[in-house]
Amino acid sequence: MAAKLNLLSDAECRSATSEGRDMRKLHDGGGLYPWVFADGRKYWRLRYAIDGSEKSLPLGVYPAISLRKARNRCDEERQRASKLLNDGRIAGTVRDPVTGAWDLSRLAAASVRAGMRGPKLGAFDTKK
Repeated sequence: MAAKLNLLSDAECRSATSEGRDMRKLHDGGGLYPWVFADGRKYWRLRYAIDGSEKSLPLGVYPAISLRKARNRCDEERQRASKLLNDGRIAGTVRDPVTGAWDLSRLAAASVRAGMRGPKLGAFDTKK
């Protein structure tokens, strides 16, 4: 079954509240989440996993970054990560010949050398 995408509308993002909690995460699909705080702040985050370890990448503040822009940035991050990993342009990222899993032991250091602030990887699973 394919993952559901584009679950939120702009009206839902605009009217979202934390519902009495300190922070609430809404789900748009594909790893894209607006985080809604009790004071009304809303931040776009992209969740992804590297070898089973979950991470989160900030994509911007709502409404400065609209729902459409957040979805576009989400797609761009996925494409960039896929290209970097598949081209072998990040040192230390090779596939294990037995399991097919990525060896990402030196990914963070390589990302810093490449001028990125941390591993901007997008929402994808590195395991086959």
